[in-house]
This record gives sequence, structure tokens and C-alpha cells, in this order.
Amino acid sequence: LVNICKTLIEPGDVAILHKPIYPEFKNAVQTWQGTCSYVSCDANFDVDLDMLRTRLHQAGQLAKMIILCSPGNPSGKIISESATREIAKIAQEHRSRCGTPLWIIFDYTYWLLSHDTPVAPAFDCYDDAIVISSFSKDMSIPGERLGYIAINPRSHNAKDIHVIDTLIDNNVILGNISPPSLVQHALVEVLKTNEHIPTNLERYQAMLQPLLTLLADVGFEDIR
Repeated sequence: LVNICKTLIEPGDVAILHKPIYPEFKNAVQTWQGTCSYVSCDANFDVDLDMLRTRLHQAGQLAKMIILCSPGNPSGKIISESATREIAKIAQEHRSRCGTPLWIIFDYTYWLLSHDTPVAPAFDCYDDAIVISSFSKDMSIPGERLGYIAINPRSHNAKDIHVIDTLIDNNVILGNISPPSLVQHALVEVLKTNEHIPTNLERYQAMLQPLLTLLADVGFEDIR
């Protein structure tokens, strides 16, 4: 996310974030002199779409990106496909009205650890979409900091402003976000051996059920 913000944000640009959200997102935006504008969520952590429209209207042509975290950190909320498509529709309407690029950044860091609901197909929902995620979080080795960025191949803006080249250059400039080559080679071997990214999802599910039972016994309700 730091790399994406460095690549896309100019001083004064606005990033729209939903609450609650991982606090470091704010720092990633403000480091490059961007401004954060927040959208509330309801009791089920669904994004307030009317407030999203208001925040985009307030930002006008300075609105540069909407950052969606799904599954949410810290809420765990997975934004449904229907809600994602509605957010994308709102973004498209704003982009057409203002005539300026508006990106949707999908933080899908925990998407392979989703218990019940799959994340929305980001690239099918919006053309100027960027997905960020983490191989190391998928495999429960978060200290290795091995992540990735995927840009919708249908994005014309990405091609027009050379986003991919700039992201690569910034990865070198920032330095501290480049994982050691040993870890990168290890990931290749993991993929060759398993033909997919292995996760601890089944183990987590087995650990979760007794906890849900205990919480139910003391009066908590499972609202999933």
C-alpha cells in the first residue's frame, strides 16, 4: 500500500477509507501528503454508501482512491460482491462526472483465510482496480513480509500513466519493502510442491468452533 500511495498520490489528493480500518493505512496516505476522508460502517460493518457519495462529492477532482479492506482488519468483515459492485458504480459515476482517474484499492491480505464467504472478484467489478495481498499472511509467516500487487489488465489509466513501471521503480527506491531473495525462492518451491498456496485455514476453523461455543454459552450471538 505504501508503494501504491507513493505511485498514485500527489500532494492534496484524497483517499477514501472506511472505518474501522487498519491504522497504518492512514500513514501510507499521509506520508505522500495525501488526505484521508472516512466513511462510516453500520453495526454489521457494511459501508455507508450515501456517506461514500458525500465524501466523493466533497473531494471532487482531488479524490484519487477508495481503499477497501476485505476481509476487514480489524473487523473481519468481507464486503459482499453486491456491495462491491455498488461501490464500483458510485466510483464510476464520480469518475465520469469529474473527468479524473479514481482508483479502487482492494486490500485482500486475508482472502485465503476466509471461513465462509469469498471476496468479491475485484477486476470484474471495476476497471481501475488494484489488488494487494500477502503470500506470507496466507501461509501464516507474516514476519517474512512477502506480498504482491495485481493491477486490472483492463485498466487504461494504468497503461496511460505507466503505473506498473513506476511501482517497480518505487519498490527499488523504498527498499525496505523488498523481501529477501531467499524467501522469494522459497515461495517458488512451495508453489512447485503444492501447486497452490497452502494455508492453515482448516486448523483455524477447528480452533474457532470451540471459541464460538464458549461465547454462545455466555450470551454472545453469532451474527454471521
